[in-house]
Amino acid sequence: MAHIILNLTIIYQAVMKWVRNVSVRLRSNGKTLIMLVVNASLWFRMPTYLFMLMIFALSSPHAQARRTIETHEVIVKKGDVFEGIKYPPGTRVDIEDRTNSVGYVFLSRDFKMNGHVIMKGTQLDVQNGKLSCYWSKEGQKVNKITLHKDAQVCFRRDGTLEMIHLDSANKIQGYSFARNTWVHFHPTGKVERGEIGKMATIEGIRLRVKGEISFFPSGKKECVPVSEGSKLGGYPLAPIPSWGYSCDAEFWPNGKLKKAVLAETTRIEGKVCGPGEFAFVESGQLSYCQDAKATP
Repeated sequence: MAHIILNLTIIYQAVMKWVRNVSVRLRSNGKTLIMLVVNASLWFRMPTYLFMLMIFALSSPHAQARRTIETHEVIVKKGDVFEGIKYPPGTRVDIEDRTNSVGYVFLSRDFKMNGHVIMKGTQLDVQNGKLSCYWSKEGQKVNKITLHKDAQVCFRRDGTLEMIHLDSANKIQGYSFARNTWVHFHPTGKVERGEIGKMATIEGIRLRVKGEISFFPSGKKECVPVSEGSKLGGYPLAPIPSWGYSCDAEFWPNGKLKKAVLAETTRIEGKVCGPGEFAFVESGQLSYCQDAKATP
């Protein structure tokens, strides 16, 4: 299951990258209609893309194997070892008949794996002796994150946390992420990206609900979804009027603003900048803005 999810995620990211490359950036008010038409035509095709993703997942070797694999149950006794792992006695292990390998594991008691304690009764998905995913119990902790019931927690082969599917809205590293979405993590353990589930104001920016926020491996903001009424460093910000993926406010790795959209005419470094996209170089100096004019 984890491999199917990863395949879908990779294709989705590729489609979104293509959408971003084709979408017309808001350079002036006169181009807004063009941008909306382009994005509309792209999103009308999205059902086709989603259907292709579904066919890909269902036809993958992993999916076919899951449908046809026959298993038998084994109850762990003291001293039993399965693929190098000593599960607690009383644990139920599903063994695949054809390969004699472990599939799902149902813990009889709390058990330490991948550096943290997994709660009693948790279902594990084990692949070749490595923990692939598990489905959390209420109050499960991973990487100092407290999870609600039925979150799907998945790991890389090296044991680091890769992504969590939230069955309920969850606060992670200071941000509230939406239910029924995936939160992805860098190998460092910091959040890589996720979908905002609750309105909050961070450094003057009102986070747009259902917008995607992303971070650098250091934990600093990379892209932030913006709502109307946001202000950053005195600059009134607006969301990018796009029906596809949009990075409303983008930052440099040093934390300085890289580019965003002005909501109204604003004076910046001696220039009068009209509503629209504006940007800064990494040192913090203005790079460009819409309808820039020298101040009298």
